[in-house]
Amino acid sequence: ALPEPDFGGEEMKTAWVDFVAHRAGTKTPLTVAAAKRNLSALREADKNGYCPIALCDKAIAFGWKGIYPPMQSDKRKANSTAEVKIIGGMKVGKNWC
Repeated sequence: ALPEPDFGGEEMKTAWVDFVAHRAGTKTPLTVAAAKRNLSALREADKNGYCPIALCDKAIAFGWKGIYPPMQSDKRKANSTAEVKIIGGMKVGKNWC
């Protein structure tokens, strides 16, 4: 069985399940080692102020096979007043992560 995230709550677990399903759909399912490394990258991004859920969503949206290091634009937006919108299946706007 693949490891699951032990951070980020239910939204993170859902994002992870979606990412695992995405990988299975690309005919390159995650190995246990790959899952551990991707979860480690997500945990590190979370510690550094990036949204790991958004990183999973971005990887799926772009068809990537892994979680890539976040860019400055992936940084959490503190005190955002923008309304949450769903665009292409991704939450955007208010600080939802």
